[in-house]
Amino acid sequence: MNAVTSGSLIISSQLNINEIKEFDMDIKKNCHTVARITGFVPAETGESPVFQKLEGSSVTVSAADENGNETVPPIFCGYIKNVEIWQEGNEYKARIEAISPTELLDLEEKSRSFQKIDMTYKELVRGVLSDTENADVVFHIEDRKIEKPIYQYRETDWEFLKRIAGQLGTSLLPGGGSLKPKLYFGLPLGDSAGGKGIRPERIWFDKTYYTYDRDQYHFEKRQFICYEISSYESWKAGDHISMFDGRETVVLSKRCSLENGLLVYHYIAGSPEAFGTAGYDNPKIAGVALGGTVLETKQEAVRVKLDIDGEKSSGEGYWYPWMPETGNLMYCMPEIGERITITFEGSEGNARANSCIRKNGTGNEEMADPSKRYFTTAKDKRMYLLPDSLGFVDMKQKVPLKVEIHDRVGANIESSGEVTILAKKGVWLKGSRVSFQAPQEISIVRRNILSPTVINMCNGFDSIGKFGKVKMEGSKAAGFPVFDSSDSEKYDISGAENALLASTPCAAGSAGLEQQITGTKVDMVKTR
Repeated sequence: MNAVTSGSLIISSQLNINEIKEFDMDIKKNCHTVARITGFVPAETGESPVFQKLEGSSVTVSAADENGNETVPPIFCGYIKNVEIWQEGNEYKARIEAISPTELLDLEEKSRSFQKIDMTYKELVRGVLSDTENADVVFHIEDRKIEKPIYQYRETDWEFLKRIAGQLGTSLLPGGGSLKPKLYFGLPLGDSAGGKGIRPERIWFDKTYYTYDRDQYHFEKRQFICYEISSYESWKAGDHISMFDGRETVVLSKRCSLENGLLVYHYIAGSPEAFGTAGYDNPKIAGVALGGTVLETKQEAVRVKLDIDGEKSSGEGYWYPWMPETGNLMYCMPEIGERITITFEGSEGNARANSCIRKNGTGNEEMADPSKRYFTTAKDKRMYLLPDSLGFVDMKQKVPLKVEIHDRVGANIESSGEVTILAKKGVWLKGSRVSFQAPQEISIVRRNILSPTVINMCNGFDSIGKFGKVKMEGSKAAGFPVFDSSDSEKYDISGAENALLASTPCAAGSAGLEQQITGTKVDMVKTR
């Protein structure tokens, strides 16, 4: 192949450059392609382009073949980044700095999450590029599932995709030949560059070898030996080159420049492993707490729609562990629709849900006084801590159901159902006064199948015991007023037998055990 001369270079742009003096271009992994062009502009044009908005306009550099036609693909396609024009004698010179279309992916920082852990890396990359018009990607990787949530936090799409490529041990490479943002995800599969026994200008060891995790990657140092080669021929990244020592290498990066009027290409060649990038995390996300809304709860885990995702759905939500600052001593699972924060402790794999802050305190009377604290569940069960009392209450009940300790009243238990006190040993009720009140019946029972003891108050006073005796003791004699029998009156109680027997409805027992159970119950009422 004949060398490209400065006279055969063709510049297509809004700035008319008719004689090229300098040109250089640099293509390497994880970087946008950059080109710099210096040449003369027509005298009649002068400095007028300075007042035009040329930044962002397209520029193409190509070479003319023997027939004067532009070669395909062009040497460079991109957009003008900066323009300088100055006067030298009676002539005007211009310098253009241009960049590849992949810079369109590197203009705006974004934040979003990818929580669907069964999605693949290719699906993730295509989802990122869908935000940029006409963006395209060519994959040269073995696809696999992401297996954990991935977050783009305050990163441009280009920065994020570089980091994702590093997780797979590879790199990005900007595409060429088009004004569309195209990139290669991984080292392209090139052709044979031709020629054998090429002698390099320089040989060195790439120290990126030391950035890889030895447990994850089992590379050898010889795989990171690199060669610098110069040629007039144009090769692509990924093309194969046979070195003088018999090693088969591939083109890893490429740059070119005009030297003495000829376009010379300088290549870095080495093993495909040297094209990779060791994985790394986003340092901006360490210690960050991202807000979101609870979508679903399960045991001690929550699914969350993060605010950084906006109206877009992040797919099937990831189950974040619920680990509040209080630990498992005292906490309540967040409810669906509540606000929650996801905290990152350093790396993206250590995200956890740890706080759920109430947002509707304004306007709520119970939240107005900070000395009054209420903890209410979604099922209307409440614990309250007030300056003069504390307690528990079931707010769902129409009749009070609560336990309260009050500075003035003391302890209070109210129930619309039963109150049961169980103890393996004794239960003691002590006080200067112990009262039992019931509208229908009070029973005190000593449970024993063979020898039960019962005291019952229901319209009358009944007792049952093993010996059928009631013993009453007192420390003082009690005096009672004397009633004059002359004031007594007679009443007819005929027909009241059934009413008297109603309080002790039991027939007399004949056997010994039956008599013990019957106790002092009334067996018969006789009138005369």
